[in-house]
Amino acid sequence: MSKHSANPSDGSLNMVATMLWLLRLKRLKQNRAAFLSATKLSFDADIKADINKAQETFYSSESTHGFCSRTSVRVGELTSRASLRGKHSAAEMENPPWREASSLIIAARLSLHDVVAKGKNLSTLMNSKAWNYSTRPNASDYRILMVKRSGLSSFMANAYVFPGGLVEVADYSPLWWSVFNKLGITRGELMDFCSNIEGHRPPMITTPITVKSKGALPNEDYLPADIGLRIAALRETFEETGILLLTNPSLETTQEATTHTLLSQNIDIQTWQKRVHNDPYAFLDLCLECHMCPDIWSLYEWSDWLTPTSVGHRRYDTMFYLCCLPRQPDVLLDEGEVTIMKWVTPDEMLTNHFTDSIFLAPPQVYELSRMIPLQSYHELKNFAKKRESQGCERWMPVISTAVDGAVSYLP
Repeated sequence: MSKHSANPSDGSLNMVATMLWLLRLKRLKQNRAAFLSATKLSFDADIKADINKAQETFYSSESTHGFCSRTSVRVGELTSRASLRGKHSAAEMENPPWREASSLIIAARLSLHDVVAKGKNLSTLMNSKAWNYSTRPNASDYRILMVKRSGLSSFMANAYVFPGGLVEVADYSPLWWSVFNKLGITRGELMDFCSNIEGHRPPMITTPITVKSKGALPNEDYLPADIGLRIAALRETFEETGILLLTNPSLETTQEATTHTLLSQNIDIQTWQKRVHNDPYAFLDLCLECHMCPDIWSLYEWSDWLTPTSVGHRRYDTMFYLCCLPRQPDVLLDEGEVTIMKWVTPDEMLTNHFTDSIFLAPPQVYELSRMIPLQSYHELKNFAKKRESQGCERWMPVISTAVDGAVSYLP
């Protein structure tokens, strides 16, 4: 019998000491930030020593021989993973597995004239005993803006999508602080806005990768993701559709007055669309020229979708926001990234998709389906306001292929 197993107390102490070392390793794994920090240093020498000491302690104790073999495998696994992460962490930051994007679902309320059937007399129809939900020609009193991607697009070509696109460093630029400040919006107010959501926060909010993966300066005062992603959605929407959602809190009394006021502004939309397309920072210049700021307050957090691994070679982590407008704004397509637009009800869009008239990606199918029970503009807007406080989780469809087709498993 070895001298270690002759004294039970020594063996127990060895066990306790080893478990403490293993607990330390487990905590490092659970704490991602600390773990990555350790692996960037090729797994800190002290921790390597801990692993070696734990292995020696276990191998020298016959009373723990069975547990030793299982633990040594686990320790080796942790060492291998740490070494691998240490080698690839920098490369992954420069070339992340996906890019971040932001999209905007625009719901515009119809006028009473548009809601009523064409050719019908409004007073007669309203006084009719037959007036009920089933006789209303258009069940929903709002329309959703859908745009068709160009057939030359490298991702989801010819698909109908909500306006949006890639997030850029310009959307997080520290210069935005001064844009808001010029309009009397303090940093404290903006940070309070970011803390309104009490529910789950997805990784692209808590640990966004766009700024870090594009060579951000370490000491720059970048915007929080809750603001930057909204600016990205507004910028991309303007670039693709010409819909410019800006506001000046000192002049507006209600959120719904924002778009109406903006549409009367004398702005060369097409020229600015081209400038913003060529340089994302031009969106900041546009706001300064209009003496307005992005209307982040009108965008309600809606959902977060990650492209499945089986769909092409490009993947995107996309945050979807919902914006409710009092009337349909004018649209000016850029005719580059998108070629066709439609104002449709969720039901109409889904019907066209399921009859193979158009193509919708899984996120669009899912989100349009969520809106069908919400038949009125006010129902949709009130639901979006209340739901936002719950936050959202990142979802990823799982696609299973078969001989006669494919099945997309959704949350």
